[in-house]
Amino acid sequence: MQVLDKKRISVTSKRQLTIPQKFYTELGFGSEAICTLLDGALVIEPASQAPSGEFDDLILADLIKEGYEGEALLAEFKARRANVRPAVERLIQQAKDVGRGNGEYSTYEEVFGNDISKKPRQHPKNGAAGLDVFSKLPEADVLPFFVQAHRV
Repeated sequence: MQVLDKKRISVTSKRQLTIPQKFYTELGFGSEAICTLLDGALVIEPASQAPSGEFDDLILADLIKEGYEGEALLAEFKARRANVRPAVERLIQQAKDVGRGNGEYSTYEEVFGNDISKKPRQHPKNGAAGLDVFSKLPEADVLPFFVQAHRV
C-alpha cells in the first residue's frame, strides 16, 4: 500500500474525528464510512451506498410482470432498487427488537401460510399472549434466522 498523502488530525474526547476536506472529496465520502483494523492501523474508507444487487432479478421480474419497458423500466428499477437497503435495515432492526423481547412478530405460519387475516403479535414479555419463538434463542441466532426467513 503506497502512502499518497498524510495529515495529522485530532480526536475529540467523544472519539470523533474530522476527515480532511481534500481526502473526503477525493475519495467520495458520503454519510457513512467503513472502519477496518488492518495490521495495527485504522483504515477509514467510504461506504458504498449502492445496493449490492442480490434482489435485482426479483425487482426486474416484478417490473416486467407489471408491464414496464424501455426508459420507464429503467427509471422504476432504479427507484425500487434504492429502497432495498433501507428495507433490509428495517428488517434487521425489527429482528433485534424482537430478539430483545420488544416489538411485534409473526409466526412462520403467519408469514408463509395461507391465513393472512392474523395480525402481528406483541411480544409476550410486553403483556400479550402468543407463541414466543424468538425469546428462546440468543440474539446472535435470531438475526440470521430472521433475515434468511425473509429472503424467500
